[in-house]
Amino acid sequence: MISEERLPTKRPAQRAGSTACVAFDLGAESVRVVEVEWRADGSESTILRRGSAPLPTGFWRDVAGSIEAGTSAIRQAISAAGITAHSVAVALPRRLVTLRFARLPHAPPEQLQTLMAFEAQNYVLFPMEDVVFDFYAPDGDMPAVLGGDEMQTVILAAARKDIVAGVMAIFDRAGLEVSRLSVSAAALAELVAGSIEPTALIDIEPGEMDVAVVGEGRLLFTRASTLETIDPNAEGADRRFAEEIARSFTAYQNENRQQQIRKVFLVGESVSGTLGDEIARTLRPILELEVTRLQGRLVPAGDPTVLAYATAIGLARQSLLGAVCPLNLVPAERTERKARLAQRRRQVALGVIGLFLLVGLAYGAINVYTSGIREQAETVAANRRLKDVTAKYDIAKKQHDRLDKLATEMSAAMDRAHPSVDVLYALNDALPPSAYIWLTQFAFERGRTITLHGESRSPSAATDLVIALQGSGAFRDVRLGYLGDAQESTSGKISAVSGGPAAAAPAPIAGAAVKPGARGARKGSAFARAAAPETLTSFVITCRVNPTAQSLVSPRRVRTGGQTVARPIRSKAQVSPIGGEIDTTDMTDENGGDN
Repeated sequence: MISEERLPTKRPAQRAGSTACVAFDLGAESVRVVEVEWRADGSESTILRRGSAPLPTGFWRDVAGSIEAGTSAIRQAISAAGITAHSVAVALPRRLVTLRFARLPHAPPEQLQTLMAFEAQNYVLFPMEDVVFDFYAPDGDMPAVLGGDEMQTVILAAARKDIVAGVMAIFDRAGLEVSRLSVSAAALAELVAGSIEPTALIDIEPGEMDVAVVGEGRLLFTRASTLETIDPNAEGADRRFAEEIARSFTAYQNENRQQQIRKVFLVGESVSGTLGDEIARTLRPILELEVTRLQGRLVPAGDPTVLAYATAIGLARQSLLGAVCPLNLVPAERTERKARLAQRRRQVALGVIGLFLLVGLAYGAINVYTSGIREQAETVAANRRLKDVTAKYDIAKKQHDRLDKLATEMSAAMDRAHPSVDVLYALNDALPPSAYIWLTQFAFERGRTITLHGESRSPSAATDLVIALQGSGAFRDVRLGYLGDAQESTSGKISAVSGGPAAAAPAPIAGAAVKPGARGARKGSAFARAAAPETLTSFVITCRVNPTAQSLVSPRRVRTGGQTVARPIRSKAQVSPIGGEIDTTDMTDENGGDN
């Protein structure tokens, strides 16, 4: 039967500066999982989720043969708790792990590793090639003086490789990465890590019992025992249980004569109900100590069922810095292999990303600038030519920047608010429909001043043009800057009379004269020029584009094929970006008429 024990309140969002750990306790008959959140300094902690599921019968007798059933139990427990995790911590039963306290000469960590690999043979009953071991020196860098020699206490843990491999395979199949493989007794010690006086924790589960003693922030003693099902009503059951407790405490006193146990706390599934009170009453006269159930922030008195998860909670706390006994039996070769695989995956990923970037850059550059090399962009040859392609890309980018700058300058020189084509349309619309006036030049200055040069057969035509520009709404500051006589020489140039400025004569249009009634011709167009008289009036008009005008274009429409369409202007004008001039001597509409 799967046990689902979620907290009654809604799961809170993980707070800033906090972290969470998912821990599994593999017991004799069941697996339990908790998710614990704590702040980075360890000052606060909260159980977010918890759940359990039964292990298959005979699981620990044949772990390798129970991988499928064990995987199912792991998935059931984590699903019942509503936990989603990738990396987890796991605690093995204390009775399956050899755990010894060794006194060794003080040595630096790098030398202690070599020393422990040799000394472990004296403490482990199995051949060293058949076990996975880890050790922890709680004394740190401060040696203890014993008998005149510098000595330090080292906690050694060793588990059989077949058990470790089976457990790791189960979690691998469940899609979980085991970051820490610890021991149940070491996990229990974390629950009373701050105890100064020696404090005993007794974890009582169906079929087994763990004892851990902690004092001065160190793990002092551990022992595991197998038990019959505890039933106070069964004859002799409580007596055998009491004898096992007394045997464990006697073993502790033999090893730690100077440190008497002062407190005893009970945890585990068997003490979560009324049976816990019976056990406490049984142990008090035997141990001559006060025996109570453990209570604390993570084990509140109002929720006695949480006592069954004590080992898993302690294992989650073991991830904090300064843990009492941070053992980890994950095989070193597995860690190294995962590190190599992770590094290889990173290298492959970086290589693939680099290759994609390389191919993409080559393909893009070739597609834009050298279409003849597009097929070679997907081949190995493109990689060899990357340097050349990059150089071409830099050249093309400079050309693009120059053209972009030129376009920006042209836009700024002519009119920032309106396109130059709209200005041409507005000028064309403002010109009076008369054959007595035409434009020869106009220039856009950087200050957005438009200068119009033109000729007319009479001075009044020039003033009419000024009035038309003023009334168009597209221009402002319209001024007649010059008005005087001009003559056309035999060379085709017009020179001003009376000291006026010279203006370039318009090039003759094909068909010189405009034939009345010709298809597409506009009678009196300002850009069309009739046969030039010998004496003409030259004028210069200056103006600016009206910045408040929303649009400079008023549609000029003609009838074409039974439909009314806008009449575009086609020009061969050339415009200088800054203060340049536009030659308007050859402007015609689409139908070939003068404009």
